[in-house]
Amino acid sequence: MLEYKLDSSDESRTRFVMRHKGSVDETTPKIEDPAARDFALWYRYSYTKSTYLEAEAVEAYRKTHPMWPQLDRLREKAETSLFLTDASPERIKAFFKDSEPETGAGRAALAGVYLKEGDKERAEASVDAAWREDDLEEDTEQKILSEFGDMLDADDHRARIDVLLYPDKSKACSAALRVAKHLPEAEQKKVNARVAVVKRNDNAGKLLKALPDDAVEDDLGLRFNNIQWLRRTKDKEQRLIAWKLLLDVPPEPDLLLDMKEWWIERRVNVRAALNDGQPRTAYEIAAKHGLAAERQHLADQYVEAEFLAGWVALRYLDEPQTALRHFLSMRRGATDSRDISRAEYWLGRTALALGDRGSAAVHFHVAAKYPQYFYGQLGRQALDPRPARLAVTATPVPTPEDIERFMGRNAVRALGVARAVGVEWVTPQFLLSLSRTLDNAAEVVLLAEFAKAVGHKQMALRLSKIAFNRDLPMGDYALPVGVMPSFKSLVDERVDPALVHALSRQESEFTPPPRALLAPAADAADAATARGVARRYKVQYSQAKLTNPAYNTQLGEAFLNDLITNYDGSYFMALAAYNAGPGRVKEWVGIYGDPRDPDVDPVDWIERIPFTETRRYVIKIMETLQLYRSRLAGPENALHLVQDLNRGRRVPPSETASVQPVSEAPKSP
Repeated sequence: MLEYKLDSSDESRTRFVMRHKGSVDETTPKIEDPAARDFALWYRYSYTKSTYLEAEAVEAYRKTHPMWPQLDRLREKAETSLFLTDASPERIKAFFKDSEPETGAGRAALAGVYLKEGDKERAEASVDAAWREDDLEEDTEQKILSEFGDMLDADDHRARIDVLLYPDKSKACSAALRVAKHLPEAEQKKVNARVAVVKRNDNAGKLLKALPDDAVEDDLGLRFNNIQWLRRTKDKEQRLIAWKLLLDVPPEPDLLLDMKEWWIERRVNVRAALNDGQPRTAYEIAAKHGLAAERQHLADQYVEAEFLAGWVALRYLDEPQTALRHFLSMRRGATDSRDISRAEYWLGRTALALGDRGSAAVHFHVAAKYPQYFYGQLGRQALDPRPARLAVTATPVPTPEDIERFMGRNAVRALGVARAVGVEWVTPQFLLSLSRTLDNAAEVVLLAEFAKAVGHKQMALRLSKIAFNRDLPMGDYALPVGVMPSFKSLVDERVDPALVHALSRQESEFTPPPRALLAPAADAADAATARGVARRYKVQYSQAKLTNPAYNTQLGEAFLNDLITNYDGSYFMALAAYNAGPGRVKEWVGIYGDPRDPDVDPVDWIERIPFTETRRYVIKIMETLQLYRSRLAGPENALHLVQDLNRGRRVPPSETASVQPVSEAPKSP
């Protein structure tokens, strides 16, 4: 594939089909190479404006090419083409014969059919759904208003504004203000206030306070933005008002419209209430989420909501029976290995709190079946806290049969076609798509080797990590060794190489420049950090040399060592500071307690980190640290997670019980 050969005729025809705005029906069949023919159509359907495409052809292609990238985008473009090109009723009905519309444009196209058939009720229902529920490009929005504007009433426009403003993205504000022009002046003032909150304008509070007293009660969208503003003021009295408003919200999807965004707001306030010493309020905010396990597009939010409700009930309300109900719901909703191991671990902790050590052992055993994840590792050491064996399954060597099967896939051969016709920039899309759809680890190995061969070393690791997290045996590629540069350490005792590997894998995927352990002047703060480390260790500072892997890693290890020393050896506190800054860690210690104190459970402390990115960062590196110990020093006694969490703790917990959580710490006050 590195030197994929197309004859001149195929190359010329492929380029033509990729970019021609007119019909390509005559040219496409003349492309003799099947992969080139498929690629030409994929590129055309992906990057040509919808109005130049034939919806039926795009949809037929999408259905027969499951391993190709951007399939959701292709469906969107097909439906948009039907609507914007005024397709005939016969074509539209045939298109949706076996499926429902997935976009606002598709719903609007079907509404036109219903209207022409005299079924105004179904037409209005389709238009309402498009306007109330879907993202719409401006041309689609304007066409809906032009053709169906008389079917849309004030309630529809209010719902449309909610769809636009709930995601808290300033780029949607212009569209919201456009729609607001269809509402009375008094309601436009509400929208202006909401837009000010989304944009974080200084006058947001003033605009909200200028509204009538009952405005928030009558408008759930306005209430949502008002809650956001109250929370962001960082004033405790204002937060109390926000929580009252939040708890009064009816947890009904049909009223709230965007359950994902409502959950995000609830999630932030759960931790805020805990920080303010209001665990009962925190629990109620989490428990009244209104999400349902059967709504697949909200499955992740449901699992997280049930976890938070259960965790608060167990650890801060001392109500293990209540916690059990939530953790069981979480387990039923969990589908991926990470969530399953997390649910099983906390079911084990809950069983311990209920005095049922037998059930606890069962749950910890199930969690331990997922040893590459933080909670799976904790489950293993909950059964026996001593260091344990942790083996990383060997990555298979591709056989001739694997190679033949891999090379026979047109989605794979498309990588070569892309190079042959000069659009190598699409390569990452194919690499990532294939890493999510290939079910054979040997083929993923071949994919990673191709990525490295064409200069995408970082992408080779990334796609291997994706496959590894799908439980394919890709450890040799997802956890590479021998990739760190040789450097002279500046510290007396080198930082654990497994930790340095785990951190570098997370920070830069071993691909400097532009990023390594320390970002080479990515911003002023990074440069200042590097300069400070160089000064403390009496080495010459050079901003230009930060792109040198050895120099960068030398300073990076020294910086990490300083953080570990600053926290008395605590790895996870050092990692939290590495990601969010020492100032944040100091703030969190003041609120949650010091995890070096034996009365503070380190697992609880990590779960209380308010930034999702930092919380996941710490968990990911701590679990990867265990895997790298196995990769670097062998599997025997490689699992030290309990010991790593207890680094720097002033009184380590007993290691004698056969079944125990990571710490016997009492419930947090």
